[in-house]
Amino acid sequence: MGFRLSELVEMSPYLFHVTYEPSLNRIRRLRRLESASSLMKAGGQLNWLRKRRKSMLPFSIDNESIVLTDQHPINEKNIAFQENWTLPDLIEAINQRVFFWRGDESGLLKSNQGHFKKHQKGKYNLVFLRLRFHETNIMNAERGPDVCKYNSGAARQNDGKPIPRGPKTFIQTSYADFPKGKVQEVVFSSFVDLPGTTEICSGSWNGPWRPLFQDIVHNK
Repeated sequence: MGFRLSELVEMSPYLFHVTYEPSLNRIRRLRRLESASSLMKAGGQLNWLRKRRKSMLPFSIDNESIVLTDQHPINEKNIAFQENWTLPDLIEAINQRVFFWRGDESGLLKSNQGHFKKHQKGKYNLVFLRLRFHETNIMNAERGPDVCKYNSGAARQNDGKPIPRGPKTFIQTSYADFPKGKVQEVVFSSFVDLPGTTEICSGSWNGPWRPLFQDIVHNK
C-alpha cells in the first residue's frame, strides 16, 4: 500500500510532543528533543534501556533535570511479538525514538486527545510542544520520520486479540501496509532538532501557544 510523506504532511501539518516542565531547560539550551536512550546514556541510566519503567524516572544531566514518563501501559500479556521480538526489544525500540502525535492548527486528532490525561495528576507539570511538520522533516531527514499505526507506548488487546509488535512497528511511509489516515505516531530516531518556530503550551494542547525559544530572551 504505502503513501508519500508529503501526503501525510498535507493532511497533518503539525506535530505535537508532550514532556515535563523540568526537562525544558535542556530542551531549550540544545534546541532539540532527545530520545529516552540518548538521555539515559548521558545521565548514567542505561540500566533502563531494555527494562520497562513502572514509574516515572527523574534524574539529572550536568545539573539539568530530566523526567521520563512511566511505561506502565505496556502489558506483555496483550502483545503478539513478531519475528522473535521480546518485551526488552520493544522497550529498547521505543527508548531509541522521539515520538509525536499529528494534527493541525485546531490540535490533536480526536483519538489522541485523551492519552495524556493520566499524567496530568502527577508530580510534574506537563508541557506540549507544537512543531511544523514540513520544517521538522527538513531539519531531521537523516533520522526519519517513520510512522506507527498504534500507540506504541500502550498495549491493550484489540477485540480480545493481542496486538502485534515487532520490527515493522515503526516503518517508512512508503512501506506502510495501512493508509495515511491510520497513522497514530510519527517518530524520529535518536533526537530531533527543533525548528525556530516551535511553540509551547503548558498543561494542555488547547493553547494559548507561545514561541518556545522566545522565552529564553525574556528570562535573561
